This record gives sequence, structure tokens and C-alpha cells, in this order.
Amino acid sequence: MRILNSISLRAALGLLIALLSPRLPLDSPALAIAFATGWLLFVSARLLVLGEPATLRRLRDSPTGPIGHVGEALFVSLALVFILFWLAGLELVVVPMVPAIVAVIVYLIFHTLVLMGTMAVACRRLDPDARPRPRRRAFIHIAAFLAEQTVLVAALAVTEGARRSAVSSPSTILDLLSAPVLGLVLLGCCYLPIARLSQATTDRPLAIGEIALVQAAALFVLALTGSLPFI
Repeated sequence: MRILNSISLRAALGLLIALLSPRLPLDSPALAIAFATGWLLFVSARLLVLGEPATLRRLRDSPTGPIGHVGEALFVSLALVFILFWLAGLELVVVPMVPAIVAVIVYLIFHTLVLMGTMAVACRRLDPDARPRPRRRAFIHIAAFLAEQTVLVAALAVTEGARRSAVSSPSTILDLLSAPVLGLVLLGCCYLPIARLSQATTDRPLAIGEIALVQAAALFVLALTGSLPFI
């Protein structure tokens, strides 16, 4: 797990994804599968946290707060959105816009309340003498790390979509600079609380803020160049 705590690795992954595979349509199978995988890993990690005393103790001592819980729930809700996009693109389901939006919002609220409630109950029942479970802790760390990268893929996808819209008509540099706005919101709302889950599984410091800044820079590189500038 030590290597996953490296800012250079996380930053390099963010830039690599941004520069080598930026063009991911929102209804693409790759994006749906990536989010489904990230969702399964994240949900598994969140459930396992309830039975891993060391991680739960760290989260209790440094609480996420309601906004962080909303961000984590938003990630799961976004997974549902991208999967629905994919299934609709395959014409396997018909997804009316208004009912789909209502369903996602209702699920977001439900997931947030369940997450906050289960964490509160688990922290109250935590045995102060309980010993850590290293293997479970390692799985939580790796799963949260991969979920972080899934959020980055989504941020890149929406940034690329905004960039395409901007360049399809006469645009200015300000139009391109505004393309990453939604991607930045995703990083702020979803990436940071999931990265805090990674932080809770290790005793080594994790430069979450610096990593997020590098990945935000990757969004602007994508918006301004569309790919690696010298290719």
C-alpha cells in the first residue's frame, strides 16, 4: 500500500488518463463498466469499514461530516446515472428524463442518510481495544484508490464533452477554460471524501489537496489541448 500513497503515482495516473484516453462519450460501455466497477469496489470498501476497527477509529476521530457523506453518496448516484445512460444507448431500457432525475435524487438522499446512520452507530459501538485487521484494511485502501480514479475518469469525460461543445461552434479561450467546471465540481464533491477514506487506512500522510490540484490541472490540459499537446 505504500506506493499508493505516493503523490507522484496518483498525479501521474491522473495526467496519464487525461492525456492518453480523454475522449470517453458519456454513454460509452467503457465508462459504464468503469463506474460499475468503481461503485462495487467503493460500496464493498464502505461496508468493510464497519468491521475494520483501525479504519473506523480514524474516521471517527476525523469525521467526514454531512457534506463528505453527500459527496460519497453522489459518487454512487453518478454510477447509477452512467449505467442508465449506457443501457439507454443500447436500447435495453427507456429512461424518461424527469423520472430518472427524481429517482437519482431520491436515491442520493436515501444513500446519504443510510451512510451517515450506519457510520454513527458503528462508531458508537466500536470497541476501543479491538485490533486492526490488516488484510481488510489493505482491501479498503486499494478499493478506495480505484474509486478515486473512477471519479477522475468521469471528470475527464464531462470535461471532454464540454470541450467538444465549445469547439463545435465559434469559441473563445474563456469558453475552453470554463469546460472543466463540472469536472472540478466532481473532483471536489466526490474525489476528496473518497480520498479521505484512503487516508483513514494508512498511518502515512496523504497529500490529498496537492493530488487534487494536479488532477484539476489535468482537466485544464484536456480542455485546452484535447490531448497531449505535442502528438
